[in-house]
Amino acid sequence: MVAVTAGRALATIVVTLSACARGATAPPATRPPVDAPYRIQRGDLVHVRVYRHPEFDASARPWTDGMISVPHLGQFSAAGLTPEGLADEIRKKLSAGFLQRPYVIVTVEEYQGMYYVMGEVQKPGAFRYADGLTVRKAIAQAGGLTERAAPDRTRIVRPQSAAGGAAEVTLEAQMDSPVKPNDTVLVPVSYL
Repeated sequence: MVAVTAGRALATIVVTLSACARGATAPPATRPPVDAPYRIQRGDLVHVRVYRHPEFDASARPWTDGMISVPHLGQFSAAGLTPEGLADEIRKKLSAGFLQRPYVIVTVEEYQGMYYVMGEVQKPGAFRYADGLTVRKAIAQAGGLTERAAPDRTRIVRPQSAAGGAAEVTLEAQMDSPVKPNDTVLVPVSYL
């Protein structure tokens, strides 16, 4: 009886291991981080600066193809990269024949993204994103709170773009919580 049970256990382990060997994958262990770094979007105004080499500096907007042009270096795919990621790509190309140890800074000067304010505010709607936006500033852009607002229960709905995670996450928000492009600030009605 013990030999039969041990044989079944061994067979179960072998079947499980063979399924893993055939390429079966486990679900992702963790969700993408909520505070993931900003990724450049089509229409953002991106500024490239190469320290002490202004001949490589550029300001450009990635449009339909997501590409920007950098003088003397050509085209780079910018949309979908973080500013640091784009700086790394430019740095690699500069290091491969132009400069030794180039210092590249990429900043987003204007964001194409929008944010949304809904619920108990004077003028709910869509607004153009600006760097440094907080819940307090977003509510002010929407004309302020109504008399029925419950600001202590304000939430931020944040879209997630990584595969395998939730399509969006809902976060508790304080007045100084950061708002990111494409976020929705929800101000609920007070129960009283």
